[in-house]
Amino acid sequence: MSAPNRRLNSWKEIADYLGRGLTTVRRWEVEKGLPVRRIPGGSRQAVFALTEEIDQWLMESGGERNGSGPRQALAPPRWRRWALVAAAFVGLAATAGLILYLWPVRAPRVLKIRQITEDGSEKQAPVVTDGWRVYFTRINGAGLEICQSPLSGGRASAVPGTADLMVRDISPDGTALLAAKAPPPGGMPQLYLVPLRGGAPYALGVYGNAAAWSLDGRRLAYANEAGLYTVGIGGGEGKRLVEAAGISSIRWSPDGKRLRVNRNEAGRASLWEIGVEGGILMRVQPQWNSTRSDWMPAWIADGRYSVVIRSRNAAGELWALRESPGIWGEPVRQGYQLTDGPVDYSGVAAARDGRHLYALGLTVKTEFRRLDVRSGQFAAWLEGVSADGVTFSPDGRWVAYSVVPGRTLWRSRVDGGELQQLTTAGMEALLPRWSPDGRMLAFMGRAASREGNWNIYVMPAAGGVAEPVLAGDAHHASPTWSPDGNSLAFAGAPWMSGFSPESTAVNIVDLRARQVTAVPSSKGLWAPKWSPDGRYLAAQTTDSFGIMLYDIGSRQWGLLYRVEGPAPIGYVCWSRAGDYLYFNTAESIRRIRVPHGTAEVVAQIEMRLAQTLGQWFGLGPDDAPLVLRDASRQEIYELEVDFP
Repeated sequence: MSAPNRRLNSWKEIADYLGRGLTTVRRWEVEKGLPVRRIPGGSRQAVFALTEEIDQWLMESGGERNGSGPRQALAPPRWRRWALVAAAFVGLAATAGLILYLWPVRAPRVLKIRQITEDGSEKQAPVVTDGWRVYFTRINGAGLEICQSPLSGGRASAVPGTADLMVRDISPDGTALLAAKAPPPGGMPQLYLVPLRGGAPYALGVYGNAAAWSLDGRRLAYANEAGLYTVGIGGGEGKRLVEAAGISSIRWSPDGKRLRVNRNEAGRASLWEIGVEGGILMRVQPQWNSTRSDWMPAWIADGRYSVVIRSRNAAGELWALRESPGIWGEPVRQGYQLTDGPVDYSGVAAARDGRHLYALGLTVKTEFRRLDVRSGQFAAWLEGVSADGVTFSPDGRWVAYSVVPGRTLWRSRVDGGELQQLTTAGMEALLPRWSPDGRMLAFMGRAASREGNWNIYVMPAAGGVAEPVLAGDAHHASPTWSPDGNSLAFAGAPWMSGFSPESTAVNIVDLRARQVTAVPSSKGLWAPKWSPDGRYLAAQTTDSFGIMLYDIGSRQWGLLYRVEGPAPIGYVCWSRAGDYLYFNTAESIRRIRVPHGTAEVVAQIEMRLAQTLGQWFGLGPDDAPLVLRDASRQEIYELEVDFP
């Protein structure tokens, strides 16, 4: 609504209205046409003006004279001056707020780390706490059970009645656990309530592979392949918030208004958020990805920070996200790295004091074991080395391998002497292969940050610069030398895309011309191995249950062998003479006569094999099988953190 028209009855009132002196407004009447009226018959000074006309003149003239002459700004009326003052005040306040918002904030930091458990048993994320104890899932032989351990340290004990149950969360008052029952193959876990002060666990009638308790204790959030749901604590029919597959963990925000979830898609993990009444899943930290299966988000009690597991290097790192609403209402999150190896963290939980975190910590260690064919027993080999992917020089005097953790490439004598590092910590290097003339090494590598694609590299075996063989955006992995040393066969990295058959095929690159030739009908095959006589290429199917054989002369593929049973193939190796193909599963080592396809068991495996890039297996120069024993220890750690 416009201001009412008002009459100004003197030069003084006109000057006051315009906020100028008398001389100035009189000059504006003569030079700029300021609408001033005179009273008929009155004296020379008897004038008046209408505020509506002055306002109109101000808008039309804009302070410009209707003709030549210098530009001169007109002063606004008094109400406009106050508006300008108010706008300036708001601008100053906004500027001050922006300065405060952008002012450097002291980064959170870990003050102290303390190991709580000492049993060395294999455990499963997540960890939850009631402030006095930590609860976790322990893998006990072929089964599962929920265990508890005092925060002060000491021996862990099983929670009664929790065989085959996996912990998912704890009630806000600490009196009950939310658990999931291990399902049959292909099934979905059923959720259970586990009373901690007496009483047997009981089913809630709800199925989901991820679940979390609301902070008011009245509702549960859970997820299955159909989507994300909430339901009352008594169970019953859930309310679907969104249709989304691949959710593997859930956490409620401290204000109870949001759910933060982890999603696994195509071999990548990412963090998302949605309101508890439903809506659209929104990506949290879109620039972050992880090859881990789980971020496992946790909130600090006051909501200023959340903590996630992020895997950029070999180990799972703890990161804090500072949660800020942002100036314009859009959330802004600043990430701070809390840990940087060598312990691989997972399953983080935050204590209610806002100062302590509890997490599973895995200290990764592998040990080579060599099969004595005569005794049928495995014995230690290359002791003191934690590595995988060992390859032997053609004369059998040298070895090269990828250390675990860290994934740098090293070489040494077979007795461990003359140890030499070949690649730097900035590169993750796997599966080295010695060239037939013993001068070069080929391997697959990528940045240690795990950003970017796998590529094939070659470098002098005595040390030097590692040069990429190929360019492009696709993954290139699993190199194998031709017997003449002029070519490398390679394939894709199907584990990066959920083992999709479309993600891999076998190719051959001529190292002299750097020309790539696709092997016909090889889509869906990976991990090629060139036979010592150059006649064949062996490769695995993406389901890891079949071994295919390519006859280079006839340019034809054929199925050599298919494993029947639950344990897939790990690695495939040619014997020195090329008459056998050896392979491993989690249960045994076998060999297949080539090209006939008849198989026999070489040895049974009764140890826990390490999971590096699958369960590695190789052969020594004398065809003695080599496997990798898992000597890792997994414990629960307390981290005291300063969250400023």
